[in-house]
Amino acid sequence: MTFSLTAEQTSFNEGNRVTCSLQTDNIAEGTEYEYTISGCEAEDIVDGLLTGKATVNSEGKVEFGFGIVRDFNTEGDQNIKVSIGGQELTLKINDTSTNSSGDIYSLIPHKSDNIDNIERQWLYSNNGVIYVSFDDSVNDTKREWWKEVLIETENIIEPEFAIVDKDHPLSQMYISEVVRSGNPSG
Repeated sequence: MTFSLTAEQTSFNEGNRVTCSLQTDNIAEGTEYEYTISGCEAEDIVDGLLTGKATVNSEGKVEFGFGIVRDFNTEGDQNIKVSIGGQELTLKINDTSTNSSGDIYSLIPHKSDNIDNIERQWLYSNNGVIYVSFDDSVNDTKREWWKEVLIETENIIEPEFAIVDKDHPLSQMYISEVVRSGNPSG
């Protein structure tokens, strides 16, 4: 049997999604394979899973993908290894974040810090921006998690998201933490 593991690219930036493909030879459609990701922590993967399962499709390929978290921490580039069907592939993650990255506060591509320019350019020109704020109940760790959710959502669908202060007039919605009281099973 001849297997070949490839990725759409072998070097990519944090915050991106990568798709891998294992080409099989004479393996029945529907056969399941387990893949593993090593060389990183579960927190570095968008869904937090370092293993997964994928099946052979009608073309004899096993295709699977995962996203790398844009964590806004300067850590340097790192290599991760993807393994499936006895094959291994090394992928390079380019660390594009800095602790003071503007991406922390704005998730739309712009060069201006002036929120009024963003309003005219993005909101009223129907380019699909949703302005999001965080309520004070959301701690820094959860804010970072929500930012990753919004970034990953932008990679999949329109609209774009921009994070503004909760009191800013452009804020269209805010994210808050709701704490349950009492018996959650009742």
